[in-house]
Amino acid sequence: MFAVVQTVAFGSFAQGGVTTGERIVLLVMAIVAGFSLVVVASKVRDVEGLKPEDDLKPEAIVKWLNEAPANDSEYVSKKLVAELSRVARSRTESNGTRAATYERVEVWVRLSLIAVASELVVAIIVRI
Repeated sequence: MFAVVQTVAFGSFAQGGVTTGERIVLLVMAIVAGFSLVVVASKVRDVEGLKPEDDLKPEAIVKWLNEAPANDSEYVSKKLVAELSRVARSRTESNGTRAATYERVEVWVRLSLIAVASELVVAIIVRI
């Protein structure tokens, strides 16, 4: 969409009846739309980047097996449940953080689309 809008907007510059004021407005709108696109791309990259997640380490399970008392047949099971519970809580918190981040990115995407659409409307009006 951005490329189409820029084609229409800069095509307006070639028109003979476009005033200097209209050209300035189109240029400012193109800069705002381009900047908003860069901001959105940056925010999407940040959101989509790999995030470290806490997990159950296999070495820990082996350690529990080695340290388990002979008279406690449920020692490893108890440790597994406790650690898996901790991992689940950590991932739930992480998912909440991601959801909030996606909502902020969504706002920027909407603002960027508004900027680009506004530029398109002005470019069309100028061409008429």
